[in-house]
Amino acid sequence: IQEKDVFNVPFKPYIKSVSPFPFMPLYPFLMHLANNIFSNLLLWGVIISNLSLFLGAIFLYELLSILFSKKFGFYATLFYLISPLSFLFRGVMTESLFNLLLFGSLFCALKGKYILASLLFSLMSITRIPGILFGGVLIILFVRKFSGKKLVLSLLSLASVGPAFLLAHVYRLYKLTGNWFVILDSQQAYGRVEKSLFDSYFGYFKYGMPYALLELVFFILALGIILWFLKIYHKEKGEFFWECVFYS
Repeated sequence: IQEKDVFNVPFKPYIKSVSPFPFMPLYPFLMHLANNIFSNLLLWGVIISNLSLFLGAIFLYELLSILFSKKFGFYATLFYLISPLSFLFRGVMTESLFNLLLFGSLFCALKGKYILASLLFSLMSITRIPGILFGGVLIILFVRKFSGKKLVLSLLSLASVGPAFLLAHVYRLYKLTGNWFVILDSQQAYGRVEKSLFDSYFGYFKYGMPYALLELVFFILALGIILWFLKIYHKEKGEFFWECVFYS
């Protein structure tokens, strides 16, 4: 795909601004850091994504083996790797790195390593904006898993370590722009504004996008699968996996 073709597409929300401020810095930072070894940003992006995919798959397998069984973990990880959308994990995009930190943080939390889980969450929050929400998952996990002194220490580690990298990034952008909320304000250039769920999914049609219906159907299907899975989990384990409910 050539640059001139990108600018000829009918849907152009991502071309309204070249501002990098809506995007989190960890992935490009790692690319530039590795680029000091030898200069090829594109190649380093592919290497980081595929390495993150490999390590993330290991964490996913171990995580699901703890929660369910090794057989369940094997097949779930296999489907994760061969999914039709898994090409996203191999390109120069943040998905693989984000999932590595997500699975790693969950695994560490379940193993009782709350400081490491908080650190990985902190890194996740500067990889993709949805990573910030994962703090709520860790709070629920810590409350369910720990008690007494360990619960207090785990929540204190989350409160101190968890926001560290995000606050540092926000402060850096403030020094550059004089705006504490530049991350939120700059989202508008990319069409990311406050809107209802209805507008979010049906709004695609106003751009004439052929996959708008697919987006809506996939959302409903994914939500149905999540609820069905949680029902099965409740039936087998006798409890709701509230962390997954919250994050889903």
